[in-house]
Amino acid sequence: MLSESQMQAVALSLGADVPLFLTGGCQRMQGVGECLEPTEPQDVWYTVLVPPIRCETASIYTAYDALGGYAQTLRQGLRLGDNDLKPAALAVAPALAEYDHSIATLGGAFAGMTGSGSAFFAAFQEQRDAEEATRALEKKHQGARVYTCSATTRGFEVLERTP
Repeated sequence: MLSESQMQAVALSLGADVPLFLTGGCQRMQGVGECLEPTEPQDVWYTVLVPPIRCETASIYTAYDALGGYAQTLRQGLRLGDNDLKPAALAVAPALAEYDHSIATLGGAFAGMTGSGSAFFAAFQEQRDAEEATRALEKKHQGARVYTCSATTRGFEVLERTP
């Protein structure tokens, strides 16, 4: 039987996001995914847009390094929802710009891209606003998957979609 730290090390060797899935819930991730800090979920609803475009993580990091990497991130600074890998993802897959624009213009409290791409999200104070945004994106981007969700303290919940 592996200890918690051994499982985390194995998970990190599989991918930067994998340690998060061992604990789930709302976490602040830093570094390459090895630094996890539990946080209380905010009372926020999200619309998540998953384009039919896949980005190879290695390609994103290669582009990130070519664009100046961490030094560039420090010069720009980041705000809530920002992702320092987004410029690299857009350089690798320019078609993502349309989805980025769609999510950014929904009127959410903040918006951004997940991980190294290619999903995007917008945050809303009200569930009905997130659901309305989800319906609008489903119509606009019929080849994409679109979800309404909220953070949980551990794991995930499946919510039934209301008509």
